[in-house]
Amino acid sequence: MLTTRGSIRATIIWSFLALGLATQYNACSQQVIFSQSLSSLKNELLSASLITINQNAQFTNDRQVDVELQNDVADEVYVTNDPTCNSGGAWEPMQASRAWTLSDVNKEVFVYARYRNKAEGVTTGCVSDSIIHDGEPPSILLNEPNMITNVNTPIFNFLAWDSISGVKETTCKWPGQKEVVCNFASSNGNVAEGVYNVAVGAKDNAGNVADPTYQVLTVDRTPPRVILNSAPAAITSNGNAAYVFTGQDNLSGVKGYECAKETAAAFASCTSPVAFVAAEGPHKFFIRAIDNAGNVSPVLEHDFTIDMTAPTVRILSGPGAYSNSPSAVYTFDGMDNGAPITVFECRVDAGSFARCTSPKSYSGLTEGDHTFYVRGQDSAGLYSAPVSQTWNIDTAGPVVAFTQTPASVTNSTSAAFRYTITDAGSGVASAECSLDAAAFAVCDVASFNSTGLVGGSHTLKVRGKDRAGNVGLAAAYTWTIDLTAPTLVLNSGPAPYSNSSTANFAYTATDAQSGIARVDCRLDAAAYAPCNSLTSHSVSGLVEGGRKMSIRAVDQAGNYSNEVVVDWIVDLSAPVISYYQQPASVIATNSVQTLGFTVVDSSSGVQSTTCTLNGVNSACASGVTLTWNNQATGSYTFVITARDNAGNTSTSTRTWDVRGPNMQTQLVNVNVKNKVDVVVIIDNSGSMTTEMASMKQYFSKFLQQLNGLDWQISIITTDPRNSVTDRVAVDAPKMDGRMVELSGMPGQFILKSSMDFNLASTTFGNTIQMPTDGSGNERGILTAKRAIQRAFDGMPINANSNALAFRDDAALAFVIVSDAYDDVSQPADLINEVKAHWNGQKVFAFHSIVVPENSFTNPTATAVDPNDPCKDFRESVHYDGRIYYRLSELTGGVKATECSNDYGSQLSAMGKATIDLVSAATLNCPPVDVTGDGKVDASDVQVTASDGTNVTAFTVNGNKLNFAAGLPPGTNTVKYYCF
Repeated sequence: MLTTRGSIRATIIWSFLALGLATQYNACSQQVIFSQSLSSLKNELLSASLITINQNAQFTNDRQVDVELQNDVADEVYVTNDPTCNSGGAWEPMQASRAWTLSDVNKEVFVYARYRNKAEGVTTGCVSDSIIHDGEPPSILLNEPNMITNVNTPIFNFLAWDSISGVKETTCKWPGQKEVVCNFASSNGNVAEGVYNVAVGAKDNAGNVADPTYQVLTVDRTPPRVILNSAPAAITSNGNAAYVFTGQDNLSGVKGYECAKETAAAFASCTSPVAFVAAEGPHKFFIRAIDNAGNVSPVLEHDFTIDMTAPTVRILSGPGAYSNSPSAVYTFDGMDNGAPITVFECRVDAGSFARCTSPKSYSGLTEGDHTFYVRGQDSAGLYSAPVSQTWNIDTAGPVVAFTQTPASVTNSTSAAFRYTITDAGSGVASAECSLDAAAFAVCDVASFNSTGLVGGSHTLKVRGKDRAGNVGLAAAYTWTIDLTAPTLVLNSGPAPYSNSSTANFAYTATDAQSGIARVDCRLDAAAYAPCNSLTSHSVSGLVEGGRKMSIRAVDQAGNYSNEVVVDWIVDLSAPVISYYQQPASVIATNSVQTLGFTVVDSSSGVQSTTCTLNGVNSACASGVTLTWNNQATGSYTFVITARDNAGNTSTSTRTWDVRGPNMQTQLVNVNVKNKVDVVVIIDNSGSMTTEMASMKQYFSKFLQQLNGLDWQISIITTDPRNSVTDRVAVDAPKMDGRMVELSGMPGQFILKSSMDFNLASTTFGNTIQMPTDGSGNERGILTAKRAIQRAFDGMPINANSNALAFRDDAALAFVIVSDAYDDVSQPADLINEVKAHWNGQKVFAFHSIVVPENSFTNPTATAVDPNDPCKDFRESVHYDGRIYYRLSELTGGVKATECSNDYGSQLSAMGKATIDLVSAATLNCPPVDVTGDGKVDASDVQVTASDGTNVTAFTVNGNKLNFAAGLPPGTNTVKYYCF
């Protein structure tokens, strides 16, 4: 608490007295303050102790102060900041004053002291004095640091304060004036407009002076002004009104704007731009600006009218729809809200609109369609919808073209004309016609017809008129009517019978009036067509049979002559000579030769037949059998020549030799009976999947026929690869005649009759279901031959499956299944191979399941014939299995067809034929008829068994003898004659 310096002293004295009295009468006190006698104490009381700071000042802004010390009897003093005077200082010799540093700042700070008389041993109590330290200047706060005003005597407010020593005074200084003490600042009169910086100062009681604070004072008494940057036109068609504006105030600046619509009584705050939608009609808009000093600008008023109704325009006059003038004049007018308009724009066709006035004239216009456009514009800038009028300028007349006329020469008394009348400009309006010398008269615009015309020359003229009034040039057509027919005379033609596929005709056609236009020819029932020329005609490529040529002449008018008809027969084929009986190629000298034939010609008929024997004419006739007995040895040639009525000639020749036959004696050794070895040749190329499946299904039929025989079966393929280099190799187990390993039986290659029947059948079927990846060049005869050669390659028996497949004392049968052909082998190749290895003693047959020889095999074909019954089984349309069939014929084998999915009956027949092999013998050459009965049978062959008995129960089939009961074991002798 701040007190006066006198109060502090009184407090110290009274406190000091209280303390002294308390000490004297408190016997329990352990502190001895005074030890003097009562008389000394009295003197002490009279000389009271004091301490004073800065001569008893109330405030200081300096921490360094001057402390004044007063005690009349003390010789030492203890000064401290400790209120107890027990620490913080030191006893010093007594002095009247000394410098001291306050212990704190910016608050009331105390300094303490005590005195003592060291000689007397007397110490005073603790006395003190205080002073308020204030080191901070006052603070000044402006109520509105940047003040803007428009008053004559501006006043601004501020607040100055000091929380320690308090504000002593405040001052103000206006620019150009002296600083004065103030509580607020003001001028003494009217302050001119401008910006003033008034300095406000303050000083506190401790002597601290604040830095000046400046009041920015703007005095602005001039109103702002509004500048309209953008506004609707005075008259506009746009209902979306938009205003863009700015304000200008050079001193305090524009604070804001107020706007009003229609009436100035409804101002409201607004900012630029202002946009609003206004209805059609007159409108007002008001704008005013307010500056930061509160001055308001004069109101800016803007008036505008919205006109959204476009004007209308009409064309009053112009050329018609069609004109034959290159000039045109148009008149027009326009209205807007009941008032005429004065601004117009015109254009023609695709040109640009340009200002124009009514009437508007054009010249030098081109032919064709033109369109005139006019539009008007009102004061709001609205354009009317353009109005237009189209017209056609046409200065050329129509053009007539005939599209149908009578022939230039005709035999018709009627005439029908068709024509087109074209006008590229205005179009056709009408047509006028004139026949012969008649005057032009209106006629149809597309056709003209006339009847009852007389013979002679006629002329029709046609002209057109267009919509523009132009009359075109007339088109004329002249024609002649001829009513007299021409004549035709045939000069030459083919004979009644002809062996030529070509026929030539010559004729003469005449017409005295219009002349010959053409000559028509018709062959048989065909339609008439123009002949080759007006004087001759020929036809070629004729086929056999009766032919008819019809010829007629046609004149220029279309009149027909009489028809000339020629009939004849075309025969391109020579007579057909057929034999119903003929000699063998080799005949014994004692035999009878017979020859019978017929001659037939189905077209023109046989005219003559002649025969020669070795160049000598011999009487003969169709259907008569000729006989020769006991001809001498030698060669004979018999020639038949036949001629038909058309001159075609055919010749047929037969030759034979008359010889004395040679006796053949052949020994047939029979060791073991009922043995047969079967080699199945499977085509393993890519087209054989179906055939393999069929063989698997039906092979049991074959095995069933072998019941009771000692049989064995092995399998090879038609793949001929490695035929030389790999004879003993094992890297190609299905090639080059190697026996195929049996399915499910490793190391086994041969099926035997000792096996279970069902196992043998199943194993065979599974084995032939092999991958169809064999060679594309299948060679069935070659691989069969190679299979035999492999058996005699000299390899050990247990290492050569082929050697085990061929037993010396067993009959041999091959069965081939293939859709291809062998183009490198002949039947004799396999026959001779069998004969060479078994000395002619091996009985064997070759059975074929192949594509049969037929007429659909065509070496030049490029596609399969859809009528071919084997079309789905052929590998190639160029070949068939005929070479295999020849081999089957020569060995007594069965010829079967592959063109079936059911091999059952065919395999059964092959099994039956295989049984017959064990009862057969193969002769070195086919025996001849030595008995002269015209056939070769058992009477021409003598067979003697090993026991000397004659064997007669056999048949002769080529070079094979088939015995009913088989030959007995041992050596059997066969004698026969052959050439």
